Amino acid sequence: MPKFKKTGGIIACGHPLTAEAGARMLEAGGNAVDAAVAAAFASCVCEATLTGLWGGGFALVFSAPTRSANLFDFFVNMPGLGKQWSRDGLDFKGIQADFRGALQEFHIGRASVGVPGNVLGFYHLHKVYGALPFGEVLAPAIAFAKNGFPVTKNQAFVSQILKPFLTDTPGARQVFAPKGALLSAGEKLHIPQLATTLEALAREGPRLFYQGELGQKMAAFFQDGGLITQKDLDAYRVMVRKPLKTIYRGETILMNPKPSSGGNLIAYSLKLLEARSFRRQSFASADFLKILIEVMRQTNQTRGEKEKRNPNLLGSTTHISVMDEAGNAVGITTSHGSGAGIAVPGLGLPFNNMLGEEDLNPLGFFQMPAGVRFSSMMCPVMAVKRGRPRLVLGSGGSNRLRTAILQALVKRINFKMPLKKAVEGVRIHWEADLLNVEPGLPQKTVQALLDFHPKSVLWKDRNFFFGGVHAVERKRNRLNGAGDPRRGGVV
Repeated sequence: MPKFKKTGGIIACGHPLTAEAGARMLEAGGNAVDAAVAAAFASCVCEATLTGLWGGGFALVFSAPTRSANLFDFFVNMPGLGKQWSRDGLDFKGIQADFRGALQEFHIGRASVGVPGNVLGFYHLHKVYGALPFGEVLAPAIAFAKNGFPVTKNQAFVSQILKPFLTDTPGARQVFAPKGALLSAGEKLHIPQLATTLEALAREGPRLFYQGELGQKMAAFFQDGGLITQKDLDAYRVMVRKPLKTIYRGETILMNPKPSSGGNLIAYSLKLLEARSFRRQSFASADFLKILIEVMRQTNQTRGEKEKRNPNLLGSTTHISVMDEAGNAVGITTSHGSGAGIAVPGLGLPFNNMLGEEDLNPLGFFQMPAGVRFSSMMCPVMAVKRGRPRLVLGSGGSNRLRTAILQALVKRINFKMPLKKAVEGVRIHWEADLLNVEPGLPQKTVQALLDFHPKSVLWKDRNFFFGGVHAVERKRNRLNGAGDPRRGGVV
């Protein structure tokens, strides 16, 4: 795979400093992957309630020189290689998050942590495609951790929901509540210990995290009450897959393939929509939204989902979309779940809790064989037309991310909405026989939806719950972007 040439471009993501890190790479002559990797490392600092170095994710990369795309899977593995364990000896406990009065249980502790992939994934992307030195790509994240950054309103909101997770242990409090309490919007957060860890990574590369001093320290940390072993870290690999392809309204849509589920579910929804006729309807019409509700219902039914009384209300995930002037494009979606409530003091490394997320463990906790890659709903997406990517998008939001992406695609492709309106406009979400509706629809439409589906929730604001679609596009050889304000989106 050829390295991309240096070029300018555009980035959309969930935090101003994440965007700044990517933009600095583009200004320095870097390409789309340099920008995406710099932004991804910065997000592990500035969006640490959503993702982190010990999380996992997926990257969809389109190479302009080869006119080809690859999906890089660096999501978490099930740990436990070479370890004898019993459930009684695991550090694994339930904890509740308060989402505006709705309590939801997650599980945290050392045994909730999956084998991480973000560090190796980011490094692998840069090694294959990057043009700038790795140390230069890491520099913004190091500076943000060392010098501190103001907490945004979005971060403060998420932190309050996750307060039990972020303050459960001394290591977690050292990162998220260094003065004894969670920081409010506008206060400055410093994570100097994470800056030191990132500086070591810049010098030594990912071996530090997996086989080196830090990896050995992590394996020792998880011996008591956890499942991760040195064999798990040694065996971890980034997987390169061919993207799932589907044709929708004459455009090739590229998505995350199996074993993950998000791409297949979005593709199925698009096939259902393509079979319907709604040319004379608007997105906000009751007739079209009834079609959309039925598509969501059929998609869930086909998936064979058990009706969940408590769907994941938060969805701690973030997404980055990048295009450069040479025609290269990248979408990266990462997460560390709700967080494991632990961090090793002195390292600034919060851990994922993927083994404690019910959505990721449909057969029950600890049922997967050690070494197996987890499936995920996360799904970076590209729309390709005439051999060039014309749209890159993705979202956070647990099960809502697939309906958020679906609606953004339909608004842009079917209804020809400007990208900003397609991203920011009103959304609905159907799950477990409950219809959620954002404000902004005509009252006549709202009443028609209530008559059609009485079991509904009318939200008072455009909310974090409905995901955060960050998108960039190429239109008439000009680059454009839109960040979703529901999740602090910026361009």
